[in-house]
Amino acid sequence: MPNETPKFFVDKVREQKEDDPRPYDALIHIEKDAERVGFVQDNFVCEVVDEKGRESTIRIPTAITYFKGKDDQQWHKKLYGYHEGIQDALDSKEMNYYVVYDPTSGLSFLAMPLDDNTKITRGKDNLDSFLRQGRAEDTESLIKLISEFKDVNFGLFGSRPFLDSIATKISDIDLVVYGPKDLERIVSAIEENEDLCKKIGLTGRPSSTIEKYIPYYMKKFNITETEARIITLRKRRYILEPNIKISFNCALSDKELERKIPLVIGSKKIHDITIEASALDTSMSSALPRVFSVETEGQKLDVVTGTWSLKDFIRPGDKVKIVGALRESDGVTFISLEKPGDIIIPITNGK
Repeated sequence: MPNETPKFFVDKVREQKEDDPRPYDALIHIEKDAERVGFVQDNFVCEVVDEKGRESTIRIPTAITYFKGKDDQQWHKKLYGYHEGIQDALDSKEMNYYVVYDPTSGLSFLAMPLDDNTKITRGKDNLDSFLRQGRAEDTESLIKLISEFKDVNFGLFGSRPFLDSIATKISDIDLVVYGPKDLERIVSAIEENEDLCKKIGLTGRPSSTIEKYIPYYMKKFNITETEARIITLRKRRYILEPNIKISFNCALSDKELERKIPLVIGSKKIHDITIEASALDTSMSSALPRVFSVETEGQKLDVVTGTWSLKDFIRPGDKVKIVGALRESDGVTFISLEKPGDIIIPITNGK
């Protein structure tokens, strides 16, 4: 548990259903003349009680990002990460309400309530709103990109649906693609078809810009320069005209909601683990939670994490090193990457 004790505790946990807010959807919580925006970060819903076991609320796991007071005309950004922001939230009178501790898994996280004071905005609706209300110079290339993939369902999260027009001039476009196979198809198309990229107005970010992240990953994950270089160059970074960074993120489509992803919250830790394995399926490595399917000594395991920075680290066929916690949930054994130093990283280049 954190140094400061949370005041709310998980009583029950279940998988998200079709009508629940899902990863990348936004929640706007209004309390005491203040509004806070969070984005769903995980695949469960939980029932939470206070320290006396009395007050009960339904909560959704979120990162909390934007704030607006009663006299504010625009949103302000201050990030409280889903796991990383716990201590800062506990230290804040306004934010400690959102910290929840799960006694079964031994993990804390941020979660916003689902109640009459909470508004849900879906990723698809956020995209539609931005395309209608955003400045033409910010939306023109994005519309071209979406038009090239008419059979794909897209969404949007992050700053674009919320920050004012001045702030969005420097904000990334965080695009959601509903369906891992559709995301793979889009990435293959834009990386293999130069004419398509010219038509859309899409380019890759210069290698000099990308490589500046090498020291950051070396420090964050305590890895070598070679390891940091591999994962840095693998991360997909693109620029849309006129000069807007765009990221592609994966979410399950409505048809794929029954896909079983282990729930970390509510699971039981067996022990810490460090192993080598072969990566099998990484199509959900840009989803929330991030999921990597691996095989080690003839056993197939899912590696699950809510750590944002681990997006796109791994390719199928990679030999990988995994540092994390071996857990069990509903009879399923899996690995969770949940604390500083936990990582999945290639130890050789994939095929």
